[in-house]
Amino acid sequence: DVVLAWLDTEDYPDIPARYDVTGAPVFKWFAKGTTEAEKFYYVHYNGRMGNTLLRMIGERVTGFTKQLPPEKQYVTKIKGNDFESTVKDASKKVVLCYLYPSWSESDNVKLAMKRVGSAFDGEDSVGLVKMAIETVVERDITETYNFRNYPGFLAFWDGGSKWEEYKGDQDVISIVNYLNSKAGTHREYLGPGVHRPSGIVN
Repeated sequence: DVVLAWLDTEDYPDIPARYDVTGAPVFKWFAKGTTEAEKFYYVHYNGRMGNTLLRMIGERVTGFTKQLPPEKQYVTKIKGNDFESTVKDASKKVVLCYLYPSWSESDNVKLAMKRVGSAFDGEDSVGLVKMAIETVVERDITETYNFRNYPGFLAFWDGGSKWEEYKGDQDVISIVNYLNSKAGTHREYLGPGVHRPSGIVN
């Protein structure tokens, strides 16, 4: 009973003019059998936009109560006091830690780490963590590892006895390939929610 349609306004400039669309993304609601849009408030990209949209549909369709499942968290946020036990976790083949000033966490890196995590979904031997440099404890850690070029990455393996600064590109493919080389896995990012199981190679 509900049709979701997507329109590129650059391809059809007469449509936004017709419906007084001055910014994107924006949603318009059309009752069945009419081309007159009803009031449908703006949905931002922040947070779970999908659930916001589903709630808006539920306000207009009797009995419609669908929601997205909770979003899976692939990256663990830690504090300085948890750093040593986290990177020295013997159950992990490799732990990649993103260190960043608390006021400047990169949205691009945040998204890349989320996608890297989805590529390694189910591979418990690969750990992804992030730590904001906020207190003297975290600053002492950066001094211990002579790590001054944050935001950036430190990688740990062999129970934390070996480590290095990851200086490669901060895109999904580069990070996935790097972790594969350290963990002996063969994961590949194929898109949201999809990964190739460890041990299977193209």
